[in-house]
Amino acid sequence: MREAEFAAEAIAKRLGGVRSDKDPFEEYIEATTEGQDAIRDVIDTFWEYPLVFTRMASGPHQDDITDLFAGRVYGDIVRNNVSRNFMRRLLANRRRQPVSAEVYEEQPRRPVLFALAPRLLGLERAAMLTGNG
Repeated sequence: MREAEFAAEAIAKRLGGVRSDKDPFEEYIEATTEGQDAIRDVIDTFWEYPLVFTRMASGPHQDDITDLFAGRVYGDIVRNNVSRNFMRRLLANRRRQPVSAEVYEEQPRRPVLFALAPRLLGLERAAMLTGNG
């Protein structure tokens, strides 16, 4: 919703003939990119570090996480958000680490029952059910 307001402001500036050093659409792109980066950091931290995220959401900087979930992800409020800055450092360290190619290989997805089948049914019967025998 806030990004739509930014777009409307940029369009009004452009059509209204307001002159500035920067193109109003560049300002729009910068603002919305900042917001989307903040949301991406929240989601990535949640998925890559769920226990750290839980700790952050229930710890002393709980208000920072609330701000992020409430959509306060533009301008100084997000730049000064302690939790978001911590997420960026945490994710930067993670993204610097080399990733093996096998992480990206698509693995066949099977129901949980097939994963547990060897334990539940014995190896021969499980191999027959899963197609590995």
